Amino acid sequence: MANILDSRSRPEAPRYGEENFDINQCRMPHGELGPSVIDHMNEGHRPGIEWAVAQIPDISPRFVLDIGYGGGIVSRLVLRRFPQAKGYGIDISETSYQYASEYDRYFIDEGRLKLIIGDVHDMPYEDGKFDLVISNASYFFWEDIRAAFMEIGRVMSEGAVLCIPSGRRITDGNYEKVRAETEPPMNVYRDSEMIGFMDAAGIDAEIVADETGEKGAFIGRRRRCHG
Repeated sequence: MANILDSRSRPEAPRYGEENFDINQCRMPHGELGPSVIDHMNEGHRPGIEWAVAQIPDISPRFVLDIGYGGGIVSRLVLRRFPQAKGYGIDISETSYQYASEYDRYFIDEGRLKLIIGDVHDMPYEDGKFDLVISNASYFFWEDIRAAFMEIGRVMSEGAVLCIPSGRRITDGNYEKVRAETEPPMNVYRDSEMIGFMDAAGIDAEIVADETGEKGAFIGRRRRCHG
């Protein structure tokens, strides 16, 4: 069987924005073109992910969750930064599971990473399990983003950190333009809406960005319960 990471053994997919690109491949990579799309996502998203991971506070997480792990690059970078942590990943794509299982084989064989196929809206993890949750570019495709964030809040421990890498800021001023440029089933949200979704889930979040405005992230903390 050909190695799913070997680009020589499979067709090349159009890149995002090119003619004939299928946006559904971003939501759930599949078929012959799926691995090639994942290649492009790992390559294209890496600078922003690296920057966002560097913004995570100096914590010592025991358990880390990567939601929508795609090609596995987020899990790899987070587990490198936090060598004492054990990682978990959930994604709806069988192709992503196969790809990330090879891409992150070292961590899996080491017993530090467990990947599953599943849905952010109904995750098979106990309440308060994770000290760090990170998700890159998957929230654009969540069917019910409010419910998804409530589920994320459920699996976060008190004081746990949430990191969601993001790109350009989306404000009242540019929202309609960005939305008009966005192809379904991809969704976009104002930054203020994202902060509101997290707040409703018990997560206090803020937006951080680099000097150019090209890289950004939502960084949040799960509120502590009182009483």
